[in-house]
Amino acid sequence: MPRPPVDSRSARKLIEKCFPQLQVSHSKQIVTGWENFVLEVNRKYVFRFPKYGETEKRLRNEIAFLPALSRHLSTQVPDYEFVWKGGRKYRGWFGGYHKIRGVTVQSLPFRKEWKRPLASQIASFLKELHKVRFEAHRLKNMPMYSPKEWFRSITSTSEGSQNRLPFVGL
Repeated sequence: MPRPPVDSRSARKLIEKCFPQLQVSHSKQIVTGWENFVLEVNRKYVFRFPKYGETEKRLRNEIAFLPALSRHLSTQVPDYEFVWKGGRKYRGWFGGYHKIRGVTVQSLPFRKEWKRPLASQIASFLKELHKVRFEAHRLKNMPMYSPKEWFRSITSTSEGSQNRLPFVGL
């Protein structure tokens, strides 16, 4: 089920209305991805507004799970400072966190010499991630997916996702 539609202007207003301590002086839409409307605020925060009910469930799980996960990783993960849990001002959930330092993959042309360092960084992250163990009760609301189920979950909320993910042969 689609969430209330959000654009840059309405997102700014919602952020200021729901979080009056945050004055939005600058904002810019981040156009990658298709499950969330994403707005960079004051060159400092990233706010995500889910477009679909399933995406909102994933956001809720992410907000609940990331603090525990972040204690086990050397890689920075989003730390949600602003969480709107729905209400009169806006019925859907949305959240904002400090922008993570770094460069997006899309922002620079890929250079062949980056391949090994990137592979090494990804391998280190995955080693850390696979060492993390949680008691079952900490994961009770976390969906468990096979690769096929995960792919189905992301394609069910996105029209034309096969065009965006043409090489995923599931």
